[in-house]
Amino acid sequence: MSTTDEFSSQIVGDQSSYQGSFNAPGAIANFHDISRSGNTNEFSILFTGDGEDQKSYLRGLLYLGTLMVCLFSVWAVVLLVLKCLGRRQVGFMSGAPFTQYDAPSLVKSVRYTFAASAFMVLLFSILLVSKGTTQLQTAAETFDDSNQEVASISSSLAELSKALQTEAQAAIGLRDDLVSFLRQDVCPNQPGTNIEATLRDLSRSTLVAVQDLENFVQSDLQRLDTVLDDVQNAAKEIDTAFEESTPTPFQMGSIVIPYVVTTVFMIVALVLGWRETRNDKYLCFIHWFVLPLFIIFIAAAVIGCAVAAFIAQANADVCSGGDTSTPEGTVEAIMETEFTRTDFEFEVISFYLNQCREQNPLTFLDDYIQELNVAKQSLSDFVADIQSQTVAVISAECGVDFNEPFNLIQPLEAIVDSLLTKANEGIGLIGCRKIVPIYRHVMHDGTCTSAIQAESWIYSSLVTIAFFGMVMIMLRAAYQPLAESNRSSDKGAGELAYADDKSLSGSQLSGSQRSGTHSSIFGSTNQKSSIPDETASWDENFRKTQSTDTSFVSADPTGQEFEIQTMPSR
Repeated sequence: MSTTDEFSSQIVGDQSSYQGSFNAPGAIANFHDISRSGNTNEFSILFTGDGEDQKSYLRGLLYLGTLMVCLFSVWAVVLLVLKCLGRRQVGFMSGAPFTQYDAPSLVKSVRYTFAASAFMVLLFSILLVSKGTTQLQTAAETFDDSNQEVASISSSLAELSKALQTEAQAAIGLRDDLVSFLRQDVCPNQPGTNIEATLRDLSRSTLVAVQDLENFVQSDLQRLDTVLDDVQNAAKEIDTAFEESTPTPFQMGSIVIPYVVTTVFMIVALVLGWRETRNDKYLCFIHWFVLPLFIIFIAAAVIGCAVAAFIAQANADVCSGGDTSTPEGTVEAIMETEFTRTDFEFEVISFYLNQCREQNPLTFLDDYIQELNVAKQSLSDFVADIQSQTVAVISAECGVDFNEPFNLIQPLEAIVDSLLTKANEGIGLIGCRKIVPIYRHVMHDGTCTSAIQAESWIYSSLVTIAFFGMVMIMLRAAYQPLAESNRSSDKGAGELAYADDKSLSGSQLSGSQRSGTHSSIFGSTNQKSSIPDETASWDENFRKTQSTDTSFVSADPTGQEFEIQTMPSR
């Protein structure tokens, strides 16, 4: 196998061990293709476009989140309007409790809906942590592992670079001394002999190898260090940004616990209301403490789903960019803002991005290693020839003291051998089977799989929590017991005379009954009865005082004030 083949094998290696296609999760297409209200979805615009293009992209990212906030805000305003309209206008939708005269099927349907909504809030609160946090943690570990791997490679190459520079300087010093020796006639007693030709061939190959080493250290190695520094900095930036924007499992648990706790309290209230167990203190606690907190948490969920939509869309755009609609397309589009396609940095990064399928830009290492191999072989042969005849014999034959070049060639041989070993180590560090898996781990597995799936779960969970939380707020009448109401069909003295055996609303009462005057067998009085409003909320009735009128009264279930017929107390 030729040296070039060996070199190519070292850099490219077994392609089947690291190459692979990227199977994009469905969440990427869902978020990338979602409507942006006519704005672009190309992430690289943030780096390649002008100010107006960048604003257009950001407006597109904000569209979905803004739409979500607006829809839930309209829903909240509708609930507020229903609250203001009250029971008489919109019934239980105002938040007032049901009465025993509401259809049982309606009451049961509303309470079942409330219970199902509470279950969904609990379920997706758990999924928010179990699915969203798990995927985020996986992505964080992926970024951290890859960052450590890149840092390790960069550190090893930095040490290798320093060692190469040190040994190269030593080799250059030996080279200069060897050049001084070779400028004279190395074998004046036998000019044109094999000894002189061997010496000059040896010196020529050695000098070329050392010169290539000097060029490599001063230019090629520095360029390679620059590329690796850029890669390391990019990995650090991704890792830092992800750590700063990603909540820890403890933080996610702290976020979810309030949703679970407040929902459980409301479920307990629902059970008590369903059993018609009236606990005024607990209802006060729910009405004035738990429900306001729950409303705040649902508002936070709405804002959270808007933020999650923004991040998920940007992530999906990163994974669907450029001409190829892949992560590689996005990276190359961004690189074009910093480099031209003929720049060394662009060629190296693109080579690894495309999993070493393109032309290898690191072929300059091939020439360097070939020269080192030639120099090593020549030095070994020459040292072997001198040792076979001894230095003293060759010095006597040529008329020149060969102890000086021999003392130069021996350490130079050791340096060349060490340089060749370190060069092969360096190639192993930057080989495709080493670099490509790191890239795929960061972009394919971390950014475009674990992260986007985590963001998708978080977005879906928060939207579900917000929706069913709003349903619970809208149907809050479900957890209140039925409002109590006295009613009798007896039309005798002391009780309300109804027009028929069915319930009458306040609008069905006679004019004299509405006037507020009590008709009795002793005449008329202008005294209004102080009766509980059966459709008012429990706390409003709870605060009312009892009437000073000792007459027996009966209330219409609608809760409106009307005139009643009474018998005086005796």
